[in-house]
Amino acid sequence: MKLNYINMKNLGLTEKLIQESKLYKDLFIGRVSAQYKNVYKVIMENGEIAAEISGKLHYGVKERSEYPAVGDFVMVDRTENAQGNGIIHHIPTRKSVFARRVTGGRFSRLKTQEPSPCLLGMNSVLNRTHAIKFCLNSFLTSIDPLVL
Repeated sequence: MKLNYINMKNLGLTEKLIQESKLYKDLFIGRVSAQYKNVYKVIMENGEIAAEISGKLHYGVKERSEYPAVGDFVMVDRTENAQGNGIIHHIPTRKSVFARRVTGGRFSRLKTQEPSPCLLGMNSVLNRTHAIKFCLNSFLTSIDPLVL
């Protein structure tokens, strides 16, 4: 066992996702833990890496909900940042949706994968109230929260 090894099953990786990931040769499965504009932090078995979405994925997106979101499993071309940022090539099938009301009374929908815990990365911007709302929303949608 490697020193930095992360058991992805503890982060919600299911057999169904493992089987789907085998369809993508030369790609590795990871889970998005944070997003900063165009750069994503992705948890891999060997630790956390920075990644960007591929041009093909970017230009194939029709709605904002089709981009990777925190908590999504993604298929990435590498497991470490030794040669620069990783590239996210695919998002495995999602099965559930988080929706929230946005300006104008519309709903913003975020599709998520299921069954898996919902991730919340704590940083200096996120306060206790946000964390409580997140956990409450997770509870109401029957998705287990996982706060990092």
